[in-house]
Amino acid sequence: MLISMTAAGGKPARGRRALALAGVVAAILMAATPAPAEAAQARVVSHYHSGSPTPANISCPPRSGAVAVLGVQGTIAYGQDPADTLEGTAALTSCIYPMPDDTIDYIAVEAFTGSLDGCGSGSVKVAFAGTVSKPDPVTGNRHDHGAWAVIPKTGMGGLAGVKFGTGTVDGTATPSLSADGLLVGAVSC
Repeated sequence: MLISMTAAGGKPARGRRALALAGVVAAILMAATPAPAEAAQARVVSHYHSGSPTPANISCPPRSGAVAVLGVQGTIAYGQDPADTLEGTAALTSCIYPMPDDTIDYIAVEAFTGSLDGCGSGSVKVAFAGTVSKPDPVTGNRHDHGAWAVIPKTGMGGLAGVKFGTGTVDGTATPSLSADGLLVGAVSC
């Protein structure tokens, strides 16, 4: 069950964390700059599986036209295919926005721990934004399409050298919003 985060008086909860989440996602996805030419490039290809999200005690910024504002969290397993270049797990915090046309917009921040071929092993934070389509009338499944970007200066361990990275995510979400899909892109490390 998904719930909306509200403050006293039934108004949407707001605060520094909501503004920070929205600001980080917007700034990274909309104003990403190309990586320096001297940085090593690593190709990102990873099949993933995420379980159904659960309600999270986070504040989400409002979204014009949204039917509701929901804070959720979950986990993602990357590297479901032997040929994947990214393997590991991620803790996800997301704001989802059911829209009147039955699509769902989302913004998210992921704390990834694992390895990326050509870069190393460690942790890094990644911002996401996207849309989940209307449900298929037969299966109830939805298509998820979004963009991702590395949050600068969040790499630790062997991923401390990750300075820049962007890509896309495409997947299929079930009615419970568990999902399977493919993350692709490139990272400079």
